[in-house]
Amino acid sequence: MQINDRITYLDVMGHSCPLCMNVWAQTAFNVKFGVGIESATELLDSEKHSMAEIFRNCIEILAILLDGGRRTVRMRARLAGEELPDIPEISADDLSCIYTPAD
Repeated sequence: MQINDRITYLDVMGHSCPLCMNVWAQTAFNVKFGVGIESATELLDSEKHSMAEIFRNCIEILAILLDGGRRTVRMRARLAGEELPDIPEISADDLSCIYTPAD
């Protein structure tokens, strides 16, 4: 399958998971945070948010990018008539159980 330079992969517990800021992810980001991705750094600003909020925002951003990547890769495979890759659905709650503040 042809994957373009808009997809990055992240290893999550031994699974190679795609990350993509597609239109779906941009919309989800805007719905979740009320701002566009260009304002993501504001969500991680320690002068505006507590550390707990910053950790949660990081996890939510990662979950959106993972879902965007999963959707992109699976859609491209489907349209190409290829077998759909087995990419796990990983929620923000899942990520908060996997990752620590040190990550």
